[in-house]
Amino acid sequence: MGARRPHGRRARPRARHVLLHGPRHRHGALPIPEHRCRRARGGRRHGGGGGRPRSRRAAHLPEPLAPFGEARSAGRRAHALRRRRGLRAQLGGARRLRGHGGRQGRRRAHHRRAALPARRARGVHAARPGRLGARQLPREGRHGRGGARAHDGRRRPQGRGRLHLVGIRGRGGGARGRAFGRRAEDGGARGVKRGTSGLSLVVGVNKPAGMSSHDVVNRCRRIFDERRVGHTGTLDPMATGVLPICVGPATRLDAYLVGHDKRYRVRIALGAATTTDDAEGEVVRTGDVPERVLDPSFAASFAEGLAGARKQLPPAYSAIKVNGKKACDEARRGTIIDLAPRDIVVHEARLLAVHEAGDGCELPSWDVEFHVSKGTYIRALARDAGVALGCPAHVAALERTQLGLLRLEECVTLETLAEAKDRAALDPVRLLGTRFVFADEGLAQTVRNGGALPGSTALFERRRSTMEAELCACTAGVRESCEGPRADEVVAVIAENKLVALYAYDEGRAAYRARCVFQTGVSRGRDL
Repeated sequence: MGARRPHGRRARPRARHVLLHGPRHRHGALPIPEHRCRRARGGRRHGGGGGRPRSRRAAHLPEPLAPFGEARSAGRRAHALRRRRGLRAQLGGARRLRGHGGRQGRRRAHHRRAALPARRARGVHAARPGRLGARQLPREGRHGRGGARAHDGRRRPQGRGRLHLVGIRGRGGGARGRAFGRRAEDGGARGVKRGTSGLSLVVGVNKPAGMSSHDVVNRCRRIFDERRVGHTGTLDPMATGVLPICVGPATRLDAYLVGHDKRYRVRIALGAATTTDDAEGEVVRTGDVPERVLDPSFAASFAEGLAGARKQLPPAYSAIKVNGKKACDEARRGTIIDLAPRDIVVHEARLLAVHEAGDGCELPSWDVEFHVSKGTYIRALARDAGVALGCPAHVAALERTQLGLLRLEECVTLETLAEAKDRAALDPVRLLGTRFVFADEGLAQTVRNGGALPGSTALFERRRSTMEAELCACTAGVRESCEGPRADEVVAVIAENKLVALYAYDEGRAAYRARCVFQTGVSRGRDL
């Protein structure tokens, strides 16, 4: 005998397959018990007979489709699906979802249909069946921008891309519209692309006077059509000279390209002090220049005495942040921030020329060449030199001639960079000044995965000579290093003539650990 049925509980009939929600279900058929099929077609839950349908859509549902395994043609199934889509359009987007039928569902559908004329007057489209496709791009919203809207009329989040989309009925900026749009030919894509250019390189720019370092970065973004661009050493707007620019994934090198020594040529004007300690500020104090200051021998001796380690108070107009606020921004608002003195080193100070007033200069001046450490302000050196000489002084002109291993002769102007583009790329390995490892195919795969390298890996280095000697055909520019790795030493990894990673030596584990891995290798450019 079979198992007895519990008392008071009826046996439910076997399930049949009914297509309930049209195209929203991929497989088309849902197993629904027979006692619920009547409810879907408008009948009551219990018992036979008809009864009042729970919604208009439920009343117009076609007969349940047979399972796909039965002999029912694809044409009839497609016809039933089209009927359901037509019903959605007639109801103005009012969909009967499970649990949202009855009186409230009819009331929502009524309000949606009543609101259609007002929505059309505002430029909002009526709900369309199905998902947005290639021929159903959103129209312009009532504000004239690409306002893509959902099927029920609600606005989707505005697309943040700068691509103007051209569609069947107009332009749109929604997330779906971008997939079918294209860039407008009338220059509608203002600024730079939001995407990437695939470039990864380092270039040297000879910054012109009158542009800030950020202005140069924006110009390079337009030149390379790349948004990921940064510089590794700020220059004042009036200053000119070496400014390293990193493009694409190479911007991750900025932490390793800063902190190097710098060389400057500066003209120190004597007899006047300004608010910014340079020629761009307002003159706040003047004074007589002692006669001995114009003596070349005295000037040369005094300039040599500026070399050495010392404490330096940064200028009030500087980019140093205190509590999240830049000192220069606060100074322009009339608030002077007290900055702490810094430890600096002047490695070399050499007098180049002495100019009297009227000799092409409004004020007596010195031309001095400085070799300084990171964080040294040349404006502060000129200010302090004037205090020591007994007369006010400021920077009249400033040019950076070298930053680390990048020299002014290797830099290009912005006009030349616009023509050469990636052909102006420099070798980042030489700019880093580190030893390097050549990775074969097997080792390169380990590097791409960020794996550790054995401590016995061979290290190579450049010969300590000039760049002209390295490029000479009779001289080998690279040799194997005779010294072993040092603790925490950073080395570059080269694969397929590209910089692919930076590793640091872990002395405790006798292995190299990944510091920075470039999935897009940094180009070594023409300087190989």
